[in-house]
Amino acid sequence: MANYLYDIIDGQRVEKNVAKDFRGMAAEFYKLTGCTLHVRSGTRTFEEQAAGRRDYLAGRTSVVWADPYESSHCEVGPAGPRALDLYDSGKDAGVTVYGSARWTVLKGIAAKHGFQWGGWGVPKSEGWHWENHRARVGEYGIPASPPPVNAVPSPNVMLAWAWKGIQKMLKRYYGYYGAIDGKPGPLTIGAFQRFIKAKGYRNLKIDGKWGPETAKGAQVWLSKRPSNPYRGAIDGIPGPATASSWATAENENFRAF
Repeated sequence: MANYLYDIIDGQRVEKNVAKDFRGMAAEFYKLTGCTLHVRSGTRTFEEQAAGRRDYLAGRTSVVWADPYESSHCEVGPAGPRALDLYDSGKDAGVTVYGSARWTVLKGIAAKHGFQWGGWGVPKSEGWHWENHRARVGEYGIPASPPPVNAVPSPNVMLAWAWKGIQKMLKRYYGYYGAIDGKPGPLTIGAFQRFIKAKGYRNLKIDGKWGPETAKGAQVWLSKRPSNPYRGAIDGIPGPATASSWATAENENFRAF
């Protein structure tokens, strides 16, 4: 993943090259409509996108939030941060409504500035979503540093959102008798290791200590889930892809417990 440089537009981070194209499009839009064009949502961090995804999966919002690794808003998205949610200064909903008069004006000029409406999975109810697939995002970036080869990740990195739900599940089925507090101490880790071992990672030592083998066992289980399987590396070093997969697992598997 690259380290991107951003301009701030309407309080939102917009990748520099996308921002340049947006300003050109906004200037032409103003000449044609007399309304200014604004950014309601620009680039999102992994954590911001994952939070929205959890809300969508749990039914707390009707807005379709993609997985961080599939989102064009997100820094870890497949093509980098290219998406902007737009609105204009008119008194009505304007460019936020698919097919409206000013939305149609914007669509007519968007391509020359590198933008297109929508994207994979974006419904027509979200007329505000525009993506720029012409800009060379990350052109100014430098590669991110990889984690140390012998890193022993904290369980909080991997399961930051899921531990309370998992503790409830472990208490019912895997011999956990500690508190439901979201804190992965030795009792929680030991029960979690029993869970992972029961799911097929047979060689895992049940010692209540978090380490690469426990994380690797969790990654193996996630990769075998029939819905939304983990597609990252089985390396025992959980990063954003593993955390995102666990967030989804918590919504689908652990909320009922």
